[in-house]
Amino acid sequence: MDLRLNLIILLFLLTVALIVLVILWRDHNKNKKIGSYHLTKNQKVDERQDLEIVSSFPGNHELPFSQILFEAGMDNINQEASERLQNNALSIKKLIDNKIEWNMILTGSADASGNQSRNKELAKRRGQNAKKFLIQSLIKEFPNSRKQVWESKIKIKVDKPIHGFTSQERELLRSVRMVL
Repeated sequence: MDLRLNLIILLFLLTVALIVLVILWRDHNKNKKIGSYHLTKNQKVDERQDLEIVSSFPGNHELPFSQILFEAGMDNINQEASERLQNNALSIKKLIDNKIEWNMILTGSADASGNQSRNKELAKRRGQNAKKFLIQSLIKEFPNSRKQVWESKIKIKVDKPIHGFTSQERELLRSVRMVL
């Protein structure tokens, strides 16, 4: 009988310890870092910032509209993404007008749900489509410019797919981030 009681007590204590670990893990992940973004529990996904050029160039600075989001499994530029890319083209135009040298990195990412190689390819296509759209916007702003000039200024990186723990994290992982 003592052995059974000891096993029940041990099982109870292990269950309590597991619950405590889960609670600590959740508290730790409230500010889970994804890419270059810290997500807090109450942070809005689509917070708009004023369109201002960062004054401390050169450096790696996120643009005011620095992230575009995609639907799950998709790589097409939606209306909100096109607006953000066009706003970034205007930011770049301000840099050029002020004779500030610039280069941009577009980092495509995807949630790790599903096939890893497909997700990596999807992240790459997202970056390529964002670059293509941004270049088209820049050519509209500078009609006498050549596509090759913009191609050399904008580079694409691909993040390794990451597992999002919440639907908000998975949504943010289906994105392209833009950094000057």
